[in-house]
Amino acid sequence: MTDVLAGIPSLIEPRDTFVFRDGRQLHEAASPMRSLDLPWPSTTTGMVRTRLGQAGNDGVFPHGDQTVISEVLREQVAGPFVAQLDERGTVIDWLFPTPQDAVWMKSANDVVTRYRLAPVTDPAGALSDLPPGLSAVGPVRTLPSGKAIRSPSYISLADLQQWLLAPQDVVVCDGASQQFEPLHERREHVALTESKASRDGHIFRTDSVRYRTAAYGQRHSIAIVAQTALADGPVFLGGERRVSTLRQASEAPPIALTAPPASARTLRVVLLTPACFRNGAVPTTLAGAPVVAACVARPQIISGWDFAARAPKHTRRLAPAGSVYWVAVPDRETARDVADRIMWKHVSDTPQDCLDGYGLAAVGVG
Repeated sequence: MTDVLAGIPSLIEPRDTFVFRDGRQLHEAASPMRSLDLPWPSTTTGMVRTRLGQAGNDGVFPHGDQTVISEVLREQVAGPFVAQLDERGTVIDWLFPTPQDAVWMKSANDVVTRYRLAPVTDPAGALSDLPPGLSAVGPVRTLPSGKAIRSPSYISLADLQQWLLAPQDVVVCDGASQQFEPLHERREHVALTESKASRDGHIFRTDSVRYRTAAYGQRHSIAIVAQTALADGPVFLGGERRVSTLRQASEAPPIALTAPPASARTLRVVLLTPACFRNGAVPTTLAGAPVVAACVARPQIISGWDFAARAPKHTRRLAPAGSVYWVAVPDRETARDVADRIMWKHVSDTPQDCLDGYGLAAVGVG
């Protein structure tokens, strides 16, 4: 796959709120509908492909035209991730999923400290249900007493690059990494009779997300970032046909990766979007290099509707964004080759999943 972040990405700014369904069914006695914080990669990709298919067809997607369907399915979209904007709409920071290879602890005086995780040698006589060839992962430094806290969902580009290229065993956080958390708005609704009166017992709840954040002492807006070929204009992203504005950013994220050091024998691969692997949460290899350890959170469950087949898609389990994989490399030349084949490219097992945006990855030193 090509380097999908080489060009200028697009910003998708909501007019009101987003609704990104999490797959739960809506019917009587069902649990409340919940919205995801970010859309699935296939949601943003589907929006782009729908717009491309509608072009030249009077705004109607030609569902029966297999030629058009085949063409739009080859369109690759990277993302989504997040951009923070100032009052003029200029990007002031790029936000990415927090890597899972760390434990976050809070002290009695509310100081948050991040402790790095890395592959560890199994103690003599230890038993494990890990697959053959995988090492356990543990803290590099001894953790203080107490319970770990939930990590922030997103970190800044500067924090991500620091964590990839020069990870520190212990980092005292000043709160800058917690500058964005989506705000969920839950509303109560009732079903109406023909006379517009409420129907007894027919109460349901909906959930949407609002992208606002309080950072740098004032309020800024948040936009979804995706690498697309669409022209600027209004778009419908997510459920309920909520209107958003798509426009090209003024510049690309200033992302760079230095060559791995000569002593590097492992690299870390961090997922920036969820990935789909045939063998479950942990692939056997990445870019030909064997995976020797992994930090993966709970799987994300996804299904959806196949517009080409006019049928539901099979339910699948995804390795969530932020998952970290350690891969072994025998020498520096191999390390650079593996890094070039993974950095800012998609690493899912199937070409179509890569085209759909699943498995966008970054690489750091092990």
